[in-house]
Amino acid sequence: MMRRNAAATLAIAIVAFARGVGAGLPMRFPAAHLRAQLGADRLGGKRHVTSRHANAEAATVTTAAHVDVRAHGATNATPAVPSEVHRPPMSLIMAGPPIRIVRGGGVTPSSASRGEGSTPDWLHCDETNLVRSQNDMEDRCPDECPFFAQDRTDDEFCSFRCVTEAGCREMFPEKQIGDLEMGVCRACMVDGCAVCDESVTIDRCLECQSAYYLGEDGLCYFAHMTPLIVVLAIVGVLVAFVVYWVTDMVRRPCWNEQGLKNAHAARESVKIHMPKDAFGRVEQWPLLTNMTSTPQVAGVGMRLHFNFQAAIIFWAVLVGLLWVAFATFIDNDLWTLGTRPFGPPRDNCILVQWGYET
Repeated sequence: MMRRNAAATLAIAIVAFARGVGAGLPMRFPAAHLRAQLGADRLGGKRHVTSRHANAEAATVTTAAHVDVRAHGATNATPAVPSEVHRPPMSLIMAGPPIRIVRGGGVTPSSASRGEGSTPDWLHCDETNLVRSQNDMEDRCPDECPFFAQDRTDDEFCSFRCVTEAGCREMFPEKQIGDLEMGVCRACMVDGCAVCDESVTIDRCLECQSAYYLGEDGLCYFAHMTPLIVVLAIVGVLVAFVVYWVTDMVRRPCWNEQGLKNAHAARESVKIHMPKDAFGRVEQWPLLTNMTSTPQVAGVGMRLHFNFQAAIIFWAVLVGLLWVAFATFIDNDLWTLGTRPFGPPRDNCILVQWGYET
């Protein structure tokens, strides 16, 4: 019964996916579709949704001009309202481009062509910019104000300014260090530090965490290194003794051959064996025995256990194949979801919004 239900579920999923892709229908789950339909671009300001195949879900705003804008990575065009909206037939799975693509996300042609680590034209000193999913983590501020600082003077979440090192302290006193390599304002990076020294613009600690002490150079050092070395030495001696004892036992000659044979016979008797054959012989079960359909091996309970394991494996393979299908036919960024690096607050804003919209 369980196998028939699983097979029926798989068949329904495959047929529904084939119908959605084959008919050219945009494939979108209800939650993602609702976000695309109602989600005005909080970061960009324009309210628009997808117009692929005159999608019925985009009954509010959809035009061919928007498709052209989306293809060129722009987000500042005002779409027109159509007079009629064609409603395609419903499908078990409705899929389409993710919100990131609808909003013009991804790497825009301009950012891809100017190279990594360069300054885009729209970045200026002391101007607040909202970070969106299509922003490039490799963008750098102008040389006159080379540090990204989170703007805490507004109510927005992912807003940043390009400031000088003196401006880092003004924007956020706890992040007073301007890091040229990272291009951001940051706090001190000292292992074991509890409170940074905010009076200087170098990595210097004011108060260390427990089990650390503050050195003259402003760094924190582990305070219990000597006891740790002693404990590790004792453990090493014990491990060496156990290894020596086991090696000595293995190399000793056998002085009780009959006792050894009795021990091997007792161990063999407790193993699971097949029923007696026509000649009265008792053999062990083959290694390739199907444990999901052979109850004689260790009872019905063991058979149910292995059926449960097979169901878990089947479900994992099904989910993996569906993920491959979505990543292949809907959005290639699903291949890299969860693998992109994180770091400074600006990079994390880009990463979180990209992941949410993917």
